[in-house]
Amino acid sequence: MSSDVSIDKKLFKKNLILIAFIFIIIIASIVCILINDYGQNIQFINLKKNVESSNSNKTEIDNTKNKLPKGFVFLDNYISNGPITQNRDIDDGTKRNLYQLINKENDDFNNDEYDYDEYMTLKNETHWKSEYFCQINSKSRPEVLKGYDITCPEYYTIVIDKAFYGRHPNDKKHCPIRLTYSKLRKLKKGCGYEPINAIKNNCEGKQYCTLIPSDRVFKDTCVGLKKYLHIEYHCVKKAQLKKKRISIVSFYDNIKSNTIQEHSVSEFYQYSNIHGYEYSLSTYNYIPDRVIYFMKFQPIIEKLTEGLKNDSYDWIVWVDSDIIITNPNIKIETFLPDEKMSKVHLIAAFDYRGRKDVCCGLNAGVLFIRVHEWSLNLFTRAMAYPYYRSKMLLELDDQTALNNVLIEFNEKKHYIIVPHQWFNTFQPNKDGFLLHIMGGNQKKKERFLQEFFKESKNSSEWTNRTNEDMRKEIIDYYNKDLDDQLNIVLQP
Repeated sequence: MSSDVSIDKKLFKKNLILIAFIFIIIIASIVCILINDYGQNIQFINLKKNVESSNSNKTEIDNTKNKLPKGFVFLDNYISNGPITQNRDIDDGTKRNLYQLINKENDDFNNDEYDYDEYMTLKNETHWKSEYFCQINSKSRPEVLKGYDITCPEYYTIVIDKAFYGRHPNDKKHCPIRLTYSKLRKLKKGCGYEPINAIKNNCEGKQYCTLIPSDRVFKDTCVGLKKYLHIEYHCVKKAQLKKKRISIVSFYDNIKSNTIQEHSVSEFYQYSNIHGYEYSLSTYNYIPDRVIYFMKFQPIIEKLTEGLKNDSYDWIVWVDSDIIITNPNIKIETFLPDEKMSKVHLIAAFDYRGRKDVCCGLNAGVLFIRVHEWSLNLFTRAMAYPYYRSKMLLELDDQTALNNVLIEFNEKKHYIIVPHQWFNTFQPNKDGFLLHIMGGNQKKKERFLQEFFKESKNSSEWTNRTNEDMRKEIIDYYNKDLDDQLNIVLQP
């Protein structure tokens, strides 16, 4: 009897241990699932924070973000969240405080080009790809050749696995050639080399890059034989989605008190601090032998160079000195192309003022410029355009030069022309972002400005439009076929 009890106790202990072990496994599994879900949620939250961190406390900006432009002071020495002026004693008191025009509902809208839900579902890597690009036989400089693109999907960047320039042994399939006896002997052996470092420097970390398989770019180790560039690569998901770093750039070398130029500086300084952008005002004309309008390209070139060298900016926004902000709630990000438009580097407004001689070109008063080597190349060419088109009138100087470079070099895939009502209208528009008081003499500009201030004062209609509403209109336009968008032509 006692032995049976002993056996029952041992069996009970074994069952109890087994049950406890199973219970621990179940608990551990649940904890693992919770940790995994928590980790994904934290990753998602962190992604959002990367973009949203600079969107917080918008009405309590750290004004060390942008130093006061040279020669400017706060209109009220005790209020840093407000207008600035060159001289408090003679200021006419009409400058607007843009902080007072910010709508909290609008300001809270997290407006960026990212689809976080889509990003979270993506794999970390794509399958590798193999591309053969035939040698370009041209006497032209490589700078003007179009080349071939390798591209990754949205939210991915390129990783180069292999690169080869030449011909693989006995390869008659890729980039076919007419064979002679001497070429056949070379083909059997194969020839070429692996410019892996050059390709990596050009492409890695980018969503797309352009390759030019030419003897002007790569060494010719297969003299007399047509070659190709063979690339093997894959794509990796971006480790994080970052808020775009934006610099607003302007130039004016003779700013007088109470003029539209002083108002423009005051407004863009405030606007940049409100939304977390850099503001850069250039006031020194160091190329006085050129028409003054070409000086606008110099600060742009400087910012592009700085951005490329130091990885300090993603986009530059150029604004002329006669531009006023109609709705300071609208953010720069609202106009930027999404990840699907990674090859678009320039956004400009259409320019048509009812004159046939200046019809259908771009307006250079406001330019959204991606920090990219293409952009630097573009403005360098536009700067030099009058020298290699010396017999052309260039009626609108810098604007004509920039417009014509885009047309003559067939750069259509890299720019988009948008309705001028968005940010470059010369008539006040309650649904727009900026007002460009272009043309006319200075007195006419000042009178027009004061009329706008009077009309918009104490009226919420000018600041009601939201980023969300405007973004929808913009994306709808960007998704149109190119033929259905605005297009530009050569200008005289």
